[in-house]
Amino acid sequence: MKDWLSIGQFSKRTGVSARALRLYEKMGLIESASRGENGYRYYREDQISVARKIRELKTLGFSLKEICSLLKFDTQLDMKSLGSLLKHRLNLILQEEKLLGEQKDQIKSILSSLNRKTNALSERERKYVMDLFKKATIVVTGVEDLDKTATYIKDHFTASRQDIQIIQWNESLELSDIALPVVIIIPESKLTTDQFKNLKPDVIVVKNVGSSSKKTIDSYLRLFSHVGPHMATVLNADDRASIEIAKSPLVQKGKIYYFSKNTGLKDQIKKIGGTISDGEEITVYGFNDHKSGNLNIKIKNIRAHDEEVALIAALTAVMDLGMKVENIALTV
Repeated sequence: MKDWLSIGQFSKRTGVSARALRLYEKMGLIESASRGENGYRYYREDQISVARKIRELKTLGFSLKEICSLLKFDTQLDMKSLGSLLKHRLNLILQEEKLLGEQKDQIKSILSSLNRKTNALSERERKYVMDLFKKATIVVTGVEDLDKTATYIKDHFTASRQDIQIIQWNESLELSDIALPVVIIIPESKLTTDQFKNLKPDVIVVKNVGSSSKKTIDSYLRLFSHVGPHMATVLNADDRASIEIAKSPLVQKGKIYYFSKNTGLKDQIKKIGGTISDGEEITVYGFNDHKSGNLNIKIKNIRAHDEEVALIAALTAVMDLGMKVENIALTV
C-alpha cells in the first residue's frame, strides 16, 4: 500500500474533495482500492483519470446519476468519445426533426379532412392514424361495467394483433412509467384527485354517470385538462347525466361520439357520430373509415343488455383510433 494514495493525497491530485469522493463511492462511481486497518480509504494512480473524468462531466452540467449511467455505457468515456456520441445523437435528432415535420403536415391534412367530414381519409392517412393508436391512452370511467368495457377494448386490439394493457387506477400509479397503449379504468368514486392533470388521454369512455349534480360533473371534468382536437369523448346517449358532461366547453374542444341501444336516437347519432345497436346489428356513423359514411356490423352472438352496451361503447372508442373495420368485425 506504500505506493497508494490516501484520500487526502488523491483529493489534491484530482481536485475532487474528500467529501465528494465518499459520495462517489456510495453511488458506485469510483471506489477506493483498499481500506487500511484504521478504515482510511486508499486509491491507485490509475484511478486519477476516472476522478478527473467525473469532474469534467460534472463541469459540463451532468448530474452524478447521469454520469453514473454514462460510465456504465462506456467506462473509457473521454471528451473525444463523448463528442462522437453527441454528434451521433445530433444526427438522430435532425432525422427525427425531419420526420416530425412530415408528421406535422400529415396531421394537418387529417385534421382538415376530419373538419370537413365529407371525404374519407386516404389510405396513407388511415395508416398514419393506425400507427398512432398503437400508442393510445384510453380512459374508461363511470359507474357501470367498466371492466367489461375495458375487456372489449382489449379484445379489439387483440383482433388487430396489438397488445394493450388494462390498469386499475390508484393514487400511487406513476403515469410516466405506464407503457402504451393502455386502458386505464377510473371509477367515478376515484375522480377526486388533481393527479389527473398529468393524464393525457386520447379517448375517454364515460359509462353511466352517478348523478347530474354539479359536483359530480365537475369531478369528471378533472379528466379533461389536456383536451385537443385529437381527443375523443365517448358518451352514453341514454344517460342524461352523461349528456351534461357533453355540454362543457372544455369537452367540446375535442370530438364527441355517442353510443346507444335506443334506435329512436338513430337520426341524432347519425348527425353527431357514434354507434347504435338494435340487438342484431350495430351501425357506426361518422368515422371516415370508408366511403359510404356509415358501417353495419352483424352481431354474431346475442348478448345481455349490459354486455351489449359495453361492446358498443368499446367499439366506438377503437373506431375513433382508426382501427381496421375487418378486425373489429371479428370480435362482434
